[in-house]
Amino acid sequence: MPMNYEMYPQLFVDGLQRKDPVVLDWVVRKYRLWAILEARRQGARADSEDIAHDAIMAVLEKPPIAAIERGIPMRAILCVKIYDRICINLLKQSRFAPLVHSFPQSGPGLQTALHHYDKYKKVRRAMDKLSTKDRELIEERYLGGKRAVEIADESHSPAAVRGGVFRAMKRLRRVVQLAS
Repeated sequence: MPMNYEMYPQLFVDGLQRKDPVVLDWVVRKYRLWAILEARRQGARADSEDIAHDAIMAVLEKPPIAAIERGIPMRAILCVKIYDRICINLLKQSRFAPLVHSFPQSGPGLQTALHHYDKYKKVRRAMDKLSTKDRELIEERYLGGKRAVEIADESHSPAAVRGGVFRAMKRLRRVVQLAS
């Protein structure tokens, strides 16, 4: 049975730094299919396999050790790499990626991933301070990707769910602002 390197982060980092073939093979086997699906989800379409391959190779050739040691999940790192490759593809085809165009000073990259991870941790701490009902509504709507119609049950209408989500988000914003 192959070793799960996620359980041993220091072993994983050491293996990446040494370019250990066993660790590199584990990364490819573990994340290849997921990376292809993520590239498709982000809009790569026919180029998804090439983009996923390029993203994984970029991580293997120059491992983001600082990010891994900081506890950022490999999937988050690969998401950024995949997004980078999609943007490069769009720029080569004379089409532009909306986020790159909107934020020219903060292009995608590791620093952006670290910044978003810090924001995520702050929001997560704020979510823990919310009531269970508010937390569940926000998680189902924004993290689960469900619509109000899907969340609504026999006792609540979709309009009531939308109102509840709106109020929960208002409370979350307040808690995040107080924590800043």
